[in-house]
Amino acid sequence: MKIRPLLPLLVLLLPLTAMSQNLMLNKGDMEVTGSAGFTSEEISTQARLGVFIYDYTQLGVKLDWSDNNFATRTRVAFFGYYLFETREYWLPYVGTSLGYASVDADAGGSESGMEITIFTGIKYYLADNVSLNTELLYGASSGDTYLKDDGSESSEFGIQIGFSYLF
Repeated sequence: MKIRPLLPLLVLLLPLTAMSQNLMLNKGDMEVTGSAGFTSEEISTQARLGVFIYDYTQLGVKLDWSDNNFATRTRVAFFGYYLFETREYWLPYVGTSLGYASVDADAGGSESGMEITIFTGIKYYLADNVSLNTELLYGASSGDTYLKDDGSESSEFGIQIGFSYLF
């Protein structure tokens, strides 16, 4: 007898659970991402364009730009990552990127090098085509291409937070 008053509520909530299980990231889908990065010494911006080459597997290109008190850093890279299917709007992922970065000092001089980055994160889909992303990353470079307060270094830990649009 006590379950009867809850029955209409359960019927109304049933479509919401079905909606969260309909999220599919299919081969051929494209995604654009814009994010801000936070490291120990700088704030950076990033733009990515990727294509799902398999369900839940994306490859693409990304552009990074950052600036601090003494230098400007630019980077272009190719990336790939895999999202773990959870049948929910929360999707964890792991990936890597390989690129070329350049640091130009405001006082003159520059440094460049190849970079490899590994990252892991979580996407939360606010709608079927819009997600909020957070990721942790570690990068290593063949040159001193990561900005620090007193110079530059060849490795870095960081956090990226951003939004993605799937089409």
